[in-house]
Amino acid sequence: MLEYLKDNYWIILLILNYVIAISAVITVVLKNINPTKTLSYIIVLVFFPFFGLLVYYLFGQEYRKTKFLAGNMF
Repeated sequence: MLEYLKDNYWIILLILNYVIAISAVITVVLKNINPTKTLSYIIVLVFFPFFGLLVYYLFGQEYRKTKFLAGNMF
């Protein structure tokens, strides 16, 4: 089993990346944001395997809004 993982680690990483990317695409589609922005994120996530996830999680999430709302609740 360990030998199989060593021989196919790149394929396993790509599959894991695309599973995470598909969940990110579903999240992007369910948000009500600009369609151009949505399509741009989907293209980046699909065509740039690891770089696309990095770009989406660094620039695609709006952390300011959630921190702002959470700070006003208390």
